Amino acid sequence: MRISEHYVHVRPPNYGEKINCVELVRDNWGDDAADRCEEQFVEYFRGGKYNPVFRVAVDDREKVIGFAAYQRTMLMKDAFDLIWIAVDKKHQGDSVGKALTNWRLAEIDEEGGQMVQLVTQKPGYFEKFGFKKIAALGNDWYLMLKLLTDEVTI
Repeated sequence: MRISEHYVHVRPPNYGEKINCVELVRDNWGDDAADRCEEQFVEYFRGGKYNPVFRVAVDDREKVIGFAAYQRTMLMKDAFDLIWIAVDKKHQGDSVGKALTNWRLAEIDEEGGQMVQLVTQKPGYFEKFGFKKIAALGNDWYLMLKLLTDEVTI
């Protein structure tokens, strides 16, 4: 069953859902990435201005089918990093990632963000959201950037 972005519910995770998200990372990127994700979830639940912000996408039964996160970067004021996005393989192509990415960009814009950066192996996906490749980092990884202000151009 395909899920349209309109029907994907994005909300804050509860502590018990942390393990579902960590397992999505483990399935996609392995144990090291899963450990980093779990550490960042712990920081999220501690709260604070510079801690990551996580949200989960759930289906109509409230089952976690994806999650994403962003955080302020220390690079400059009003700069942010997109740090996680993972979608259950059964729901890839169902607009879950799109809903999570749109949520992150809207939240960052509301917080006064001017610049968003990310590192990805799927630059074509993020180009659809207005990100531009800045550098090839090797092993098919790319640094990408999106400006949320008209004052500067890439």
